[in-house]
Amino acid sequence: MKRHILCAALVLVIGCGARGTKVNTRASSAKATAVAGATTLGRVVVYRNGVAYFERHAHVTGDSLVLSVPADKIDDLLKSLSVVDTKTKQPLPVAYRTDVRPGKDALVDMTIALSGPAPHDLLLSYVAEAPAWKPSYRVTMGDDGEIDMQGWTVIDNASGEDWVGVRVGVGSSSALSFRHDLRSIRDVPREALPARAPFATPPATSDSAAAAPPPAATPSTDPIGSAHFESPVPMTVKRGTSAMISILHERTQGEFAYLYDATSTRPDAQFPYRVVRLKNPTSSVLESGPVALFGGGRFIGEGMPEAIPARAVAFIPFALDRQIVVERRPVTGRESIAKIQAVEHGVIRAEMRHANQASFMIRNRQSEPAVVYVRHAVTRGFKLVTPSSERIGEAEIFRVVVGANAQTELAIEEDAPVVRMIDVRAPGALELVQAFLATAPTDDPLRARVASLVTVEKRVREGEVRLATLQKEIAAYADRAAELKAQIAELRAAKTGAPLQKELEKLLVEIERGQSKATAETAALKDNLTVARIAFQNAAAGLTIGVSERPITAQVGTGG
Repeated sequence: MKRHILCAALVLVIGCGARGTKVNTRASSAKATAVAGATTLGRVVVYRNGVAYFERHAHVTGDSLVLSVPADKIDDLLKSLSVVDTKTKQPLPVAYRTDVRPGKDALVDMTIALSGPAPHDLLLSYVAEAPAWKPSYRVTMGDDGEIDMQGWTVIDNASGEDWVGVRVGVGSSSALSFRHDLRSIRDVPREALPARAPFATPPATSDSAAAAPPPAATPSTDPIGSAHFESPVPMTVKRGTSAMISILHERTQGEFAYLYDATSTRPDAQFPYRVVRLKNPTSSVLESGPVALFGGGRFIGEGMPEAIPARAVAFIPFALDRQIVVERRPVTGRESIAKIQAVEHGVIRAEMRHANQASFMIRNRQSEPAVVYVRHAVTRGFKLVTPSSERIGEAEIFRVVVGANAQTELAIEEDAPVVRMIDVRAPGALELVQAFLATAPTDDPLRARVASLVTVEKRVREGEVRLATLQKEIAAYADRAAELKAQIAELRAAKTGAPLQKELEKLLVEIERGQSKATAETAALKDNLTVARIAFQNAAAGLTIGVSERPITAQVGTGG
């Protein structure tokens, strides 16, 4: 018996004899199980989440089949075991003892009752713990742009039994796998009611006190999808050994290129990676694994891509040759009005278009053209304006062809709507509104009123500029006059300074006359500015467009 326990590392102690000719059964009656041959392991599919799927066949000439299962493996078996009569296609019930104490060598007998005429052919399937399979790939680039792609997987037989003539496959999915206690008896406490109580209280439906819930799944960034590959012919994998199996050999399209990740923070981020761009030719996810690259009869390099979804395009970096240099320029932003929603007392409620532009100068230092792909992540809340070549995951990909010893600029623009309240009295506000209304008809009520306000504001701005100039002139006159007065005072004490003193006195008179003229103009200009400002403020405060007056053309403008 112990020999069978040791070979039961999967779940069931069946078909593990010295030559695989007898299942481990218990003869308990005259009608005990009769076995014409050993249960045969026919198929194994190994998954990436720590389990494997097994299929076995049994030919039974009696009326029951008893399986001996290690006690510490029975929960996995109860979750997944399916026993089907291959003739009737009906599932068969399984009975087992619950009073067996768990232990290193403890076994639980599971009895499968068989009805109808013998013999019986059974298909048993179940899920058990198993090491995850490990993928690797070979990519050979052809001269015609086609790629020969091979996929291999390494599987480890840790089941404790030989897999002889078995169809072996591998798979992956986003399915969860966990441990759960199905073997233990769960007693639900019930309340004791008084003898005259007319009704009974139903028991609690929650079994949280009896068994802990399965552990929460670990968050994953792997793409949603599944994979399934199976060896085309049966194979043998001895216990305690591993095997490398071909799971993929297909032709697909691809090219050598460069990939620049605009979100990269690595020190040498100005140099894009040399990559192979290829398409997954299968309807399954290609799990992440090492890729060996070949071309022109030689080894090129190795890469380690993320999982590639079915039929998706992927980039496999394999070198950093510094032949392409990318200068990433600072992101610039601007705002324009996309739609005017309301105008009341000089305050405009507008839907703004906030645009960001990312610019890249790409320089090719090679003597032949190069294809460069730029990966760009759109800012959250923004929408891409510049069309991309394709989308991979959450990133947009832009394809740029750069000539030999040349450079090319790539500008990527994205925008987002923002609702703002614009006070036309604020600096630059009227120019923003006027630019939006530039395409509106001349009889548009908002356009005419804004044009009138712009005229008044222009006079105010010009007056303010002139006032600032005059104030600077007056200050300069005052400084020069003070300097002249000091010089004249010094010349009066000099015996030979009379001629120069007279010239400076004449100049001082001209300076004081200019200062007086500028002072008078400043006073008049201040009065005019006061009137113009008040006129502008009143006109702006009176700028109101009712719903019925709201210009339809204001809703179709795009701004600039």
